[in-house]
Amino acid sequence: MCGRVRDPSIEEVSQLKLNPFRGRQWREKLHSEWRPGSDVPVLVLADGAREIERMRWGLVPAWSKSDLLEYSTYNARSEGIHETPTYRGAWRKGQRCLFPAEGFYEKKHFFSLRDAKLMTFAGLWDEWRSPITGEIVRSCTIITTEPNELVGRVHNRMPVIIAAKDHGKWLGEEPAAEDELRALLKPYPADLMTVSPSLGIVARPTPDSPRESQLPLL
Repeated sequence: MCGRVRDPSIEEVSQLKLNPFRGRQWREKLHSEWRPGSDVPVLVLADGAREIERMRWGLVPAWSKSDLLEYSTYNARSEGIHETPTYRGAWRKGQRCLFPAEGFYEKKHFFSLRDAKLMTFAGLWDEWRSPITGEIVRSCTIITTEPNELVGRVHNRMPVIIAAKDHGKWLGEEPAAEDELRALLKPYPADLMTVSPSLGIVARPTPDSPRESQLPLL
C-alpha cells in the first residue's frame, strides 16, 4: 500500500461546477494533509446541488457496532463492491462521491491526465451513528481497480478515475442503471494519461512543501 495525491487548485476545482459560495468552501479546505483517519473534502450531491463536504477517510458502514474497525477501509476494491458487506449498503443507497485531485503518486512517479489538470476519483460514503453517544460520523472510501498499462509498470492497483462527462451519472444527477455505474469502475485509458518523475516530493507535506496528500492504494 503506497502512493500520494496532489490536491487541486481553486481554479481547477471550478471545473466541478460549484457556485462561488461552494468555491470559497473548497478554498478553505486546500493545503491540508490527507491521511487515512483524517477528514478530507469530497464532492457529493446534496438536495440536488454539488457540494463539498468533509468526511472521515476510511468508511465506517452504518451497521458497524463501532467506528474503530479491525480492517482498513480507506480504499475499496471495485471488484464485487456491490456485494461486499462493508460497502454494499452505501452502494445500494447511491451514496457516491468524487475525490478531486491534480493526480496521484506511486513510488517516484506522478500520474496525471494529458489534456486536463483535474482528476476525479470514484468514492463511496456512509453515515454511522454511535449506539452509545448518538454521535454521527460521515466517512468515505476511494474505489480502486486494476491498473492500466501505464500505472501497471509501478503498481498493481490504481484509483478509479471518473471522466468529466460521467460526473453527473456518478453523483446521481443523471439516471443510471446499476450496470452502467459498475461499468465506470474500470482502468482509465493509458493513452489519456501521462507520467513524470516526482522529484522533490516529500512524504509528509508542510505549509512550504508541494500540495500533496497520502493516498495508500490497495
